[in-house]
Amino acid sequence: MKKKFLVVILSLITALCAGGAFFGCDLLSNFNGNHTHVPSSRWETDSAYHWHDCTVIGCSEQVDKNAHTLEHIQAKAPTCTADGNLEYWHCTGCDKYYANANATQEISKFTLSAQGHSIVSMHDNENHWQECENCRTITVAKQAHTANGYIKNKNGHYKTCLECGERFDIGTHIEGENCTVCGYTVNYADKCSSDYGYNYLGTLTNGAKYQSLYEKIDELAFSFHDDKTQTASSVTVTGGASYFVAGEVNYASLGLSLNQAESVWATYRNDHPLYYWLSGQIVHNSQTLSLCVYEDYKSGSVRTAENDNLYSAIDEYLNAVSGETGAYEIAFAFHDKIIDDISYARDELGKPQTEGWAHNVLGVFSVGEAVCEGYAKAFSLLLNACGVDNVYVTGESKGEGHAWNMVNIDGGWYWYDLTWDDQPHIGGGIIYEYMCKAGAEFTDHTVGEIGNFDDPMNYLYAIPSAATTAYNSSALELGEQFTLEYFTYEVCGYNRVSLKSAGAVSGDVVLTDYAVCGTRYFSLYEIGKDAFVNSVNVTRLTIPQSVKVIKNYSIIGCNKLNKVTFVDKDGWVRSSNDGNGAVAYSVSAVSLENPASAAALLKETYNMYTYTWVKSAAAS
Repeated sequence: MKKKFLVVILSLITALCAGGAFFGCDLLSNFNGNHTHVPSSRWETDSAYHWHDCTVIGCSEQVDKNAHTLEHIQAKAPTCTADGNLEYWHCTGCDKYYANANATQEISKFTLSAQGHSIVSMHDNENHWQECENCRTITVAKQAHTANGYIKNKNGHYKTCLECGERFDIGTHIEGENCTVCGYTVNYADKCSSDYGYNYLGTLTNGAKYQSLYEKIDELAFSFHDDKTQTASSVTVTGGASYFVAGEVNYASLGLSLNQAESVWATYRNDHPLYYWLSGQIVHNSQTLSLCVYEDYKSGSVRTAENDNLYSAIDEYLNAVSGETGAYEIAFAFHDKIIDDISYARDELGKPQTEGWAHNVLGVFSVGEAVCEGYAKAFSLLLNACGVDNVYVTGESKGEGHAWNMVNIDGGWYWYDLTWDDQPHIGGGIIYEYMCKAGAEFTDHTVGEIGNFDDPMNYLYAIPSAATTAYNSSALELGEQFTLEYFTYEVCGYNRVSLKSAGAVSGDVVLTDYAVCGTRYFSLYEIGKDAFVNSVNVTRLTIPQSVKVIKNYSIIGCNKLNKVTFVDKDGWVRSSNDGNGAVAYSVSAVSLENPASAAALLKETYNMYTYTWVKSAAAS
């Protein structure tokens, strides 16, 4: 009964609402606000104030409304172990955080987390340790370096720590070439090398890394070169090819790419011409590169024997310039002696020789034949040994790959190409078209691309700027003349002169082996064209042993000449050119025994062309 009554009441209320729906709403709209505010737990804000909204329906009051009380918090960088924060503003009333002082950019995150230590390995001359590179907190205690002994080269000495790999006890030698600290004694490997390429690498980005790899290569090569107990090991690469290697160095540990590593290797080879056994090939993987060795020199005992012969030959060349102090004269001497001593190396087909010896210094110092690389490397080696700055240059010349040199002469850099100056078909076998030449560009030569790491096997360091004016000094140079009594001489080679003019001499003329100018003795090497053109009264001429060339028309004016005495009668060849090609004849020593016959032969012509007389190299 009660349930029915309740249902009736609810139905009545529903009907009333349905019949007069706006009646109840009118009651709410007439809300007069006489109630107790029930504030929300949430703060509402604008840029100036914060408040709580009243939660009673129909009430729009803002309860506890107050202006923000902003506290400014400065930005603080995080440390390795402590958090930091962004710059922000905090309202102490509503406990909200803002990115700006106007409180228009509310933020919820402003903390910057601690970074943690960034560990790096450190060392000084005594210890190694690890520390944080940011806060410098030491994380691994200092420990003393350990090493087996000094590593030595011509520039100084140092030790390498067995644990951390860093250098320490770095110093220069005491007592010059014989150091009382490390025991260094001058050796051929150091004396005959250059540091031009090494210094150049140091000027590049990552230069310290390049130099570090260069030094690792040097340690390996130096150890292998003179050690008769070391034999190169054989390795087989992908594809089945086998090579002999002296050992390997790790380039990846230095953060270098393979191309960069091979470019450093190419630079090292240019700086160290003495290492004839170091071939132009490399074996490598993703971490290391190995120094390849010509098979002929894989054995330590073979290298030791070869080195002894090589050092003796080098000493012979160095003795030839004993007493010379000027770079011009030293380079002049080596230029002439190399060309006099060797021939251009060709195979049985007449093509440039491809054997390894022809491309390294053994071609010059042991075999007596070489291609351009051999000429240029031997020249560089000898200049290095004399302390004359020079650069080994590669590129093209006359349409083919080529090698030549630049030499620092009294502060200016000059071009040299011994290969093209070796001209055996020309009287004397030597010219000077490519010696000590100035100019931004070298005639007939194009320098290879500089600094191209994408072509590492042909990598070339930046070469110096060449002198723009011809070399000139107070000393006598090539082509300069001096006069002694009747005779005028012209410098035609290192310590060699050509007799340019004999003046009005007459009767019996005896030429001497030497002409002295100042303190320098010049060998009378050549009797020049027209030397006796004004010597009509000469009746007898004595040609000394020093003379190796007698040019065309040298005695053209000697109408009364009827006797010629050759002090050295062996090995003379006379040649002429009638316009259709050169014709050469050997002159027997017997035919020169009689001075009258010798005079007739010397004055003889061939199809209107006078003969040039040349002493053969074999006879000399």
